[in-house]
Amino acid sequence: MEQNRLWSRIKPYGMIAPAMAGIVLFTLYPALNLVHLSLQDVNMLNAAKTRFVGLRNYREIFAREAFHKALSNTAVYTAAVVILIIGLALLLAVCLNQKKSKLNDLVLASAFSPHVISIVSVSVVCV
Repeated sequence: MEQNRLWSRIKPYGMIAPAMAGIVLFTLYPALNLVHLSLQDVNMLNAAKTRFVGLRNYREIFAREAFHKALSNTAVYTAAVVILIIGLALLLAVCLNQKKSKLNDLVLASAFSPHVISIVSVSVVCV
């Protein structure tokens, strides 16, 4: 009885372990490696000349006018695209919800078909 109870407590952790290993391997490790590399002056041709420089790389990039221009361009582009996409999606949703017609049914079918096809194909492959 005690072993069964212990197994029921450990089993959920064993089931999520592969997913957590994938997250650590493909997300956390590259992010930490990126931070490590950003604090160094890396010589790609001669690894022996790679040296730790601390925050100097960040000071240099933040001092450049081109970086600030790129940052502001990215912010403006992102805001414009998000507003445009949300506006168009809202407009399409209102238009599709207004009245029933053959064109409305066609647009709805073409919008939801990729989602339904992917779910069906995954279920066919996995089952």
